[in-house]
Amino acid sequence: MNLSDYEIGWLVGILEGEGHFDFNTYSQKVQVRMVDEDTMITYTNLISRFLECHIDIKYRMPGGNKQDVYDVLVCGNNARKLMRLVVPYMHFRRRQKIWQSLNGYKAKKSKQEIPDLKVLFKV
Repeated sequence: MNLSDYEIGWLVGILEGEGHFDFNTYSQKVQVRMVDEDTMITYTNLISRFLECHIDIKYRMPGGNKQDVYDVLVCGNNARKLMRLVVPYMHFRRRQKIWQSLNGYKAKKSKQEIPDLKVLFKV
Protein backbone atom coordinates (compact mmCIF):
# COMPACT_ATOMS: atom_id res chain seq x y z
CA MET A 1 0.00 0.00 0.00
CA ASN A 2 1.24 3.46 -0.82
CA LEU A 3 1.79 6.00 1.92
CA SER A 4 1.41 9.73 1.46
CA ASP A 5 4.46 11.98 1.51
CA TYR A 6 3.32 13.22 4.92
CA GLU A 7 3.14 9.66 6.29
CA ILE A 8 6.56 8.76 4.91
CA GLY A 9 7.98 11.94 6.45
CA TRP A 10 6.40 11.04 9.78
CA LEU A 11 7.93 7.53 9.65
CA VAL A 12 11.32 8.97 8.74
CA GLY A 13 11.14 11.33 11.74
CA ILE A 14 10.34 8.50 14.15
CA LEU A 15 13.00 6.21 12.69
CA GLU A 16 15.61 9.00 12.60
CA GLY A 17 15.05 9.73 16.27
CA GLU A 18 14.12 6.38 17.79
CA GLY A 19 14.93 3.73 15.18
CA HIS A 20 17.53 1.04 15.54
CA PHE A 21 18.74 -0.67 12.35
CA ASP A 22 20.73 -3.86 12.63
CA PHE A 23 21.40 -7.28 11.18
CA ASN A 24 22.76 -10.66 12.16
CA THR A 25 23.84 -13.61 10.07
CA TYR A 26 20.22 -14.47 9.31
CA SER A 27 18.22 -11.30 8.95
CA GLN A 28 17.91 -7.52 9.15
CA LYS A 29 15.84 -5.77 11.79
CA VAL A 30 14.25 -2.39 12.46
CA GLN A 31 13.34 -1.67 16.06
CA VAL A 32 11.62 1.27 17.71
CA ARG A 33 11.27 1.48 21.49
CA MET A 34 9.67 4.38 23.34
CA VAL A 35 7.33 5.32 26.17
CA ASP A 36 4.69 7.16 24.08
CA GLU A 37 1.86 4.69 23.51
CA ASP A 38 -0.12 6.89 21.09
CA THR A 39 2.97 7.50 18.92
CA MET A 40 3.73 3.77 18.86
CA ILE A 41 0.15 2.97 17.84
CA THR A 42 0.37 5.44 14.94
CA TYR A 43 3.79 4.07 13.93
CA THR A 44 2.53 0.48 14.04
CA ASN A 45 -0.59 1.32 12.03
CA LEU A 46 1.48 3.03 9.32
CA ILE A 47 4.05 0.27 8.94
CA SER A 48 1.33 -2.40 9.07
CA ARG A 49 -0.44 -0.64 6.21
CA PHE A 50 2.79 -0.19 4.24
CA LEU A 51 3.96 -3.79 4.78
CA GLU A 52 0.43 -5.16 4.34
CA CYS A 53 0.70 -7.34 7.44
CA HIS A 54 -0.17 -7.10 11.12
CA ILE A 55 2.61 -5.77 13.37
CA ASP A 56 2.32 -6.12 17.15
CA ILE A 57 3.45 -3.74 19.85
CA LYS A 58 5.19 -5.45 22.73
CA TYR A 59 4.47 -3.87 26.08
CA ARG A 60 6.92 -3.96 28.94
CA MET A 61 6.18 -2.64 32.40
CA PRO A 62 9.45 -1.88 34.21
CA GLY A 63 9.65 -1.93 37.98
CA GLY A 64 9.95 1.08 40.22
CA ASN A 65 8.97 4.56 39.07
CA LYS A 66 10.02 4.01 35.46
CA GLN A 67 7.56 4.53 32.62
CA ASP A 68 6.00 1.74 30.60
CA VAL A 69 7.93 0.91 27.42
CA TYR A 70 6.47 0.00 24.03
CA ASP A 71 8.57 -1.94 21.54
CA VAL A 72 8.04 -2.75 17.85
CA LEU A 73 10.43 -5.09 16.05
CA VAL A 74 10.27 -5.76 12.30
CA CYS A 75 12.56 -8.46 10.85
CA GLY A 76 13.49 -10.08 7.56
CA ASN A 77 11.85 -9.07 4.29
CA ASN A 78 9.58 -6.58 6.07
CA ALA A 79 12.60 -4.88 7.67
CA ARG A 80 14.36 -4.68 4.30
CA LYS A 81 11.25 -3.20 2.67
CA LEU A 82 10.93 -0.59 5.43
CA MET A 83 14.65 0.27 5.24
CA ARG A 84 14.44 0.78 1.48
CA LEU A 85 11.45 3.10 1.92
CA VAL A 86 13.18 5.45 4.36
CA VAL A 87 16.89 5.27 3.40
CA PRO A 88 16.80 8.14 0.85
CA TYR A 89 15.47 10.54 3.51
CA MET A 90 17.75 9.65 6.43
CA HIS A 91 20.81 11.58 7.58
CA PHE A 92 24.25 10.24 6.76
CA ARG A 93 24.90 8.14 9.90
CA ARG A 94 21.52 6.40 9.79
CA ARG A 95 21.71 5.96 6.03
CA GLN A 96 25.14 4.35 6.41
CA LYS A 97 23.82 1.97 9.10
CA ILE A 98 20.84 1.01 6.92
CA TRP A 99 23.08 0.21 3.94
CA GLN A 100 25.40 -1.80 6.16
CA SER A 101 22.39 -3.75 7.42
CA LEU A 102 20.98 -4.27 3.93
CA ASN A 103 24.33 -5.45 2.62
CA GLY A 104 25.12 -7.59 5.66
CA TYR A 105 28.27 -5.58 6.28
CA LYS A 106 29.76 -4.64 9.60
CA ALA A 107 32.84 -2.46 9.77
CA LYS A 108 35.73 -4.22 11.46
CA LYS A 109 37.09 -2.65 14.59
CA SER A 110 40.60 -1.44 14.05
CA LYS A 111 43.18 -3.29 16.09
CA GLN A 112 46.09 -1.43 17.51
CA GLU A 113 49.32 -2.65 15.99
CA ILE A 114 51.21 -4.73 18.55
CA PRO A 115 54.97 -4.56 18.08
CA ASP A 116 57.00 -7.74 17.89
CA LEU A 117 58.59 -8.13 21.34
CA LYS A 118 61.55 -10.09 19.95
CA VAL A 119 62.54 -7.09 17.84
CA LEU A 120 62.06 -4.62 20.71
CA PHE A 121 64.19 -6.57 23.14
CA LYS A 122 66.56 -8.10 20.56
CA VAL A 123 65.99 -11.66 21.75
